[in-house]
Amino acid sequence: MLFVVEHPLCMHDLAIVRDRRSDSATFRRAMHRIGLHVCLVATQHLPTQQTNIETPLEEATCSIVTRPIVAVAILRAGLMLL
Repeated sequence: MLFVVEHPLCMHDLAIVRDRRSDSATFRRAMHRIGLHVCLVATQHLPTQQTNIETPLEEATCSIVTRPIVAVAILRAGLMLL
């Protein structure tokens, strides 16, 4: 399955990662944010179910994910994204 992430914030972080002037800390922060962007897109079709919860103000209906989620980096280079 292929996911293409073209969100403006992700593209901004990709520019930071590609910029040779980015220092190590800036590069790592941008890579972490890219991982979050990719994770959001990759998990957008997870099965959910409706449940009622009590908030401080009133009862609300919310969606919860019905399966456990595990993120695994396939290559060592992918560890930066987690």
